[in-house]
Amino acid sequence: MRTRAITIIVLLALAGSVVRPEPFGTSFTYQGKLTDGGVATGGPITNSAIFVTNGMFTTILDFGPGTFTGDARWLEIAVRTNGASMFTVLSPRQPMTPVPYALFSPVSGTAATASSLSGTLGPHQLAGPYTNAVAFTHPANNVAGSFSGDGAGLNNVNAAALGGVPPSGFWQTGGNTGIVHGRDFLGTLDNQVLELRVNNAPALRLEPSQVSPNVIGGFSGNTVVQGSAGSVIGGGGAPASINLVASDHATIGGGLENMILSGAHSATVGGGAGNQIQPGAAYATVGGGVDNRIGTNSIAAAIAGGDDCTVGSRSSQATIGGGSDNNIGSDAPRAFVGGGESNTIQDRATHAVLVGGERNIIQSDGHHAVLVGGLSNTANGEAATVGGGTRNSATGMYGTVAGGTANTAMGEASTVSGGSSNIASGRTATIGGGEMNRAEGSIATIGGGGNNTASGYSAVVSGGYGNTASGRDATVAGGLKNTASGDFATVPGGEHNLAAGVSALAAGRKAEALHAGAFVWADSTDEYFRSTGTNQFIIRAGGGVGINTNHPQSALHVAGTITADDFRGRGAGLSGVDADRLDGRDSTEFALLTHTHNAADIANGTLADARLSANSPRLNATQTFAGANQFTNPANTFAGTFQGQGSGLGNLDAGNITSGTLSDARLSTNIPRLNAPANYTSTVSAPVMQASNVVADASSLNNGAIMPGLVLGGTASGEGIASKRTTGGNQFGLDLFTAFTSRFAIENNGSIHIGAGNSFGAMPAVPSTCCAGPAVAPAIANCFYRATSA
Repeated sequence: MRTRAITIIVLLALAGSVVRPEPFGTSFTYQGKLTDGGVATGGPITNSAIFVTNGMFTTILDFGPGTFTGDARWLEIAVRTNGASMFTVLSPRQPMTPVPYALFSPVSGTAATASSLSGTLGPHQLAGPYTNAVAFTHPANNVAGSFSGDGAGLNNVNAAALGGVPPSGFWQTGGNTGIVHGRDFLGTLDNQVLELRVNNAPALRLEPSQVSPNVIGGFSGNTVVQGSAGSVIGGGGAPASINLVASDHATIGGGLENMILSGAHSATVGGGAGNQIQPGAAYATVGGGVDNRIGTNSIAAAIAGGDDCTVGSRSSQATIGGGSDNNIGSDAPRAFVGGGESNTIQDRATHAVLVGGERNIIQSDGHHAVLVGGLSNTANGEAATVGGGTRNSATGMYGTVAGGTANTAMGEASTVSGGSSNIASGRTATIGGGEMNRAEGSIATIGGGGNNTASGYSAVVSGGYGNTASGRDATVAGGLKNTASGDFATVPGGEHNLAAGVSALAAGRKAEALHAGAFVWADSTDEYFRSTGTNQFIIRAGGGVGINTNHPQSALHVAGTITADDFRGRGAGLSGVDADRLDGRDSTEFALLTHTHNAADIANGTLADARLSANSPRLNATQTFAGANQFTNPANTFAGTFQGQGSGLGNLDAGNITSGTLSDARLSTNIPRLNAPANYTSTVSAPVMQASNVVADASSLNNGAIMPGLVLGGTASGEGIASKRTTGGNQFGLDLFTAFTSRFAIENNGSIHIGAGNSFGAMPAVPSTCCAGPAVAPAIANCFYRATSA
């Protein structure tokens, strides 16, 4: 026997492509005899160190599943001896032949179909589970028992066979009939969320609560905060932009990033993006728009839409119709902004109304104020109104500016109808229009014009330019730079006229009615024409005054009869005068021109100066009075210069003395005079300069104190010089004081006393030790020095 180790490679050749199930394992035993010599379907398999005895070898081959399917197969074998590197392929290939019972194995390839079976299978032979797909295609198939698993492939299922429930018991895609309210429903029986999906994404959630379920549609992240009941989110929402409700019975219709926060029950956001109803704002509504806000506790407030509009805190029932950047401040209930852009009703402006426009403001506490529109207008008075225009302001209570630009109604119930830069500051003052007019008085009125002022109570300037009515009930109808400053005064027009008197009237040019009741009419002459007394009617008419004629021939031309109770003045120009009309006398009572009259016959009338004696004094004439004259009437007035001796004059006002010098005899005894002694009984605060003497304590009253004396720095600190004038002590001596205490005393005989607390008693003799050297220096404070000692 010869045994030799070899290595073989076995390759299974393909004879066909039909694959059938394998009823056995995949390995088999192969025995071959080794002497010296298609497409592969298995292998190659390398078996090393196989022993060969007398050319015979046995080995186990396994080509894996799916190889032997009933088709013819051949083995290809390659061998090599020990240590060889190359294999030698044996030829020819060896056919795989069947054993007797293996002939039955091809039938197993069709055993999956009933047609491949013969005979009858028992129930135990069909028992599951069946892991592969099973199709029951015969219409007579009948399955008994329970059916479980996925029934997605079933069709024509009879609903009556599903749990014994008839078709009417299911919700059908085509709709149902016979639904009974209160009995039939689609939903859950437990405390769980019911969700509807679209394209496998949540589209609608019904979340249970103890009171009323919450309905949430749209993006899956939309949220009704736990604990809220009966709230609705209709839809909308997106990642990072969810809609959120944190209150009961609140509603968000849709949109993005809209919020209703806690305590805002029954509030509504219709849609839009970034809108918010803040805590406590129950029943509030935001219709839509972008970034609109209703503040905390603003109950039943509303923003219809717009962009970035805000209702502040506690502004209940306030409303913004829309627009952009419109705002209602805090504590402004029932305020209203209709629309426009950047309009504002500030804090506490309750019941204020701002209809529209741009950058208009109703300021704080402007209760019931109204601003219709325009640009940059302001209303801050209670119940104030601005109709429109630009930069107008109604600041007074009940004030009104209808329009125009830069107008102001400052006074209570004042009005500016229009124009430019007008100011009505008086109570119930009115300016109709124009520019730069000022109605400052109460009930004052300016109709129009420019730069006019009505400052008096109930004063009126109808128009013109630069006119002023400053008196009570004064009137300037128009013209240029006219003034009615008197009460009830009037200037009907013209220029530079002045009615300053009470009930005065000035008209024309440069007419000035300066007195009460004066009526001054001036022509166009460029000079002032002024009244000189009350109740005058004066006229300056360079072309004459005509009555019943428009061609006056003189200063006053009356075309017609003149009737007068009294006629004064020169009658030189009169002619045809009836003597019977003169003073009511008959002509026989008058002397003829040729008659010589005695002065005694003159009973009335006035003599001309030429008829007077040269010794008669005349008014407005320079004359010399050689005799003594007495003017006894207390109303006498002297103008000009008064010369001569005035010794008899009395009651002269020293304030009228502007020149000359008064003698000493005319001065008060209280007035100090140069080179004369003067006693000051009170404090002299100003510096006193005296050429010879300054006398203190002229009455010799000092009894040893600092006062009366020469006092420094007032009476507070007690420094000065005094001399005792009364008896005892240092009488007639001289003492220097600080802190009201004598520090240095000179006796009348020349002795000196230095030290604190000096006594004004008798001065002791100087001790001999006081004249000693430095060894006794500490005792010097108690020593007296006499001028006569060494």
